[in-house]
Amino acid sequence: MSYTPSVFARRWPELWERLPDDDARCALSQSVASARLRGWEPTPEAVTLLVDAAVGDVPQAAVVAALVSHAQQTADARRDPSRQTEEHD
Repeated sequence: MSYTPSVFARRWPELWERLPDDDARCALSQSVASARLRGWEPTPEAVTLLVDAAVGDVPQAAVVAALVSHAQQTADARRDPSRQTEEHD
């Protein structure tokens, strides 16, 4: 199977370029697509965390904690628009 860049890989190519090969790029694209089906809206910051974990720049536990925090902030902003930050507008 050959790798075809996803919409997010085309939007933020510098993130996908950090991955070592097409298998890793495909895995990230599939992970992002799967999470989107469950309602997640990817941001460059969140995808950067996933890439950091994939290439070993940060421990996975730190990435999970940061993504959970990011998801909570996004959910809070959706429930209460007055809590939105520029990042979530």
